[in-house]
Amino acid sequence: MKQFFYVLLLINLTAQAQGIKQDPQSFSDKTLLAKLISEQADNGLAVVMDLSTNKIVSISAFVRKGNLYKKDTSLLFRNIEPGSLMLPISSSVLIDNFGVTLEDTVDLEGGKTKFGGLVVQDSEQHGIRNTSLLSVVAESSNVGIAKLVNTRVEGMQPTKFFKSMVLDYFNDMVPANFGFVSKSSLPFWAFGYGLTLTPNQIFSFYFRVANKDNTLFKNLNTFNQIQSAL
Repeated sequence: MKQFFYVLLLINLTAQAQGIKQDPQSFSDKTLLAKLISEQADNGLAVVMDLSTNKIVSISAFVRKGNLYKKDTSLLFRNIEPGSLMLPISSSVLIDNFGVTLEDTVDLEGGKTKFGGLVVQDSEQHGIRNTSLLSVVAESSNVGIAKLVNTRVEGMQPTKFFKSMVLDYFNDMVPANFGFVSKSSLPFWAFGYGLTLTPNQIFSFYFRVANKDNTLFKNLNTFNQIQSAL
C-alpha cells in the first residue's frame, strides 16, 4: 500500500499572505487530491494551521476506495512511520538532554553508512562528509541523525531512554509504537523507521514548538534551536 501522508503548517501567515486566493479547505482538498492521483497513493492527509490565529484552517484526508477517493478524517489517528518528520523530534531529544547544538558536526559518509550490518542511506548519494546538525535537519539526512543519536544518546539502556523521552513529547496521547526492539533499533528510530506515530501526534509536536509551549522541553534554548531549524 502506497501512503502519501504529509502535514502542512502555515506559521504566522494568513492564507492570503501565502497567495491562496480561494477557501483554504478547498485549496487543501484540491492540492492533496491532485497529488494522490498523480502518485497513485492509497491515502493522504494534509493539515493547515494559521499560527497567527492558532487555528486549524483546514484538514484534508482521503482514502482510495476502488477508483475513487473518499474523505476520511480518521487518518489523523492511524499509525504511520513518521519518516523525515521525525528528525526535528530526534534533534530535540539530543539538544534538550545531551547538550548537542545545531553547530555540532557529523560525518555523512557521502550519504550511506551501516549499523549492525544494516544499511542506512540518504535519498541521494550526495558526497557530503562533515556537516552540522542544522544541515542534517534541513536536508533530512537519515545518515546524519542516525549517527548523532546512536553516539550521543547515553545510558545503560539507550533505546529505552530515547523511547521514554520521545513519548514525553506526546503527553497522554496514544502511545507510540516502537515495534521490535534490538541493539540496532536506535539509529533507525532516529529517522522514523521501525516506529509509528499518528499524524495527530506529529502535528501536536510541531504545534507546541511553534507556540513555545513551556511544558514541552526542559530548556528554553531547545525551543530557540529547534525553531531556527524548522
